[in-house]
Amino acid sequence: MTLQFGASAADITPPSGLWMSGYAFRNECATGVHDPLMASVLVATNGARCVAIISLDLISLPQDTVDRMRSEVSKSLGTTPEAIMVHCTHTHGAPYTGIFRAMGERSPEYDDFLCMQVCTISSNAAASVKPATMFYSQGPAQIGINRRCYDGNGVTLGQNPIGPMNPLVQTFDIKELAGSRIAVGYSHACHPTTMGGDNLEYTGDWMGAAARAIQNRISTSPMQPVPVLSLQGCCGDVNPVRRGDWDAVEANGRIVADAALLALDYAGCSDDETLDFEETCVDLPLLRELNYSEALSLAGKWRAILAEDREAGAPAGKLFYDQCHLDWALDHLALAQTGNDDAVATFSIQKITIGEVTFLGFPAELFISYQLDLQSRYKAPLFVLSYTNGCLNYLPAAADYPFGGYEVRDACRYYARPMFTAECEHIVRSTAYGLLGIDASTILPLPSANHGQIPPA
Repeated sequence: MTLQFGASAADITPPSGLWMSGYAFRNECATGVHDPLMASVLVATNGARCVAIISLDLISLPQDTVDRMRSEVSKSLGTTPEAIMVHCTHTHGAPYTGIFRAMGERSPEYDDFLCMQVCTISSNAAASVKPATMFYSQGPAQIGINRRCYDGNGVTLGQNPIGPMNPLVQTFDIKELAGSRIAVGYSHACHPTTMGGDNLEYTGDWMGAAARAIQNRISTSPMQPVPVLSLQGCCGDVNPVRRGDWDAVEANGRIVADAALLALDYAGCSDDETLDFEETCVDLPLLRELNYSEALSLAGKWRAILAEDREAGAPAGKLFYDQCHLDWALDHLALAQTGNDDAVATFSIQKITIGEVTFLGFPAELFISYQLDLQSRYKAPLFVLSYTNGCLNYLPAAADYPFGGYEVRDACRYYARPMFTAECEHIVRSTAYGLLGIDASTILPLPSANHGQIPPA
């Protein structure tokens, strides 16, 4: 049967007054809205199978929300949760959803609102499916730069012009047989961190700006805007070059949008009517960073700091930060008390194939080297997406571990779980290769972002 597609979108911006995600040390809740946060969904069916790709202008979602959303949407579409892909753009200008520590308090009311909106637009998309074709294209675009800078002692966040990048924007275009557009999607790998932690207005950052620019150009009527899905690549070690103000947000978005729109003009399609999905879970080993005595000592230190800051009337952001580090020490204390040296995290990799195009999603902040590797080995259009069905932690290349830095050593405190071991690179890549049908017998280690430099002793 010919593939049929439907799409829908809705505003998921909450009212002011919620805590925001992405940066520690914010001392206030959101004060307003700079631009709307959107949820967009694409549904594809062939009569026997149905899949949905959901894009959310959020930093990421905790596992309980992901599981609830996939369960409710799959029931409404008459399919299984494994056919539902929940993806977040990773904007640092969205409300706190419970995915990190040190960033405020979660709003159950917003959780309910979010799930309701996503279920509604998924049902709307499914009710509007029509025979259509998926077109694919890509073109040159770059707004980011590798951020891992090595100074001989360790890695700091900055601009590393020789670090790996993927200067491309990928697009898909869903068109009815008569030519009308049903939806458009684009992907480019760059952290949506144009605005910093001093921003207290909700924003989709550059990805929101790009989606609006694309939508404005392709929609024939402002009353019926074409849904645009923003898909984030493996931007774990990539930041925007332009940062710090709203002009930079618009400039970054415009660069990606212009490149995507140009690519759409040259998009091609095939007569492939494949509609398939698969999800594989693997257990990834976690680092034991502290022994019992170290964890006990660190917990005592942060308990004292927290008490002192409370007594001194420290701002909310500092108190959240103190509590985060205390909780991290207590986690390791509990882990040490179990005597379990084999702690693992369950890690799911999801594949959805529509026609000749495959979407591969990972629940982590993968470094760009993973995307470069997978796309170079797969011989058909492939979107490699981080922040999909949750986000457990950063996943650097194994070669990046000796250099340390924020992603390797520090971010795990905010993610509320120990860091993945360096061996996880091989496990994740081997599993992804299997899903994609790539020969894994000659797998070679990924290069470090600081390739050619000698890590500290």
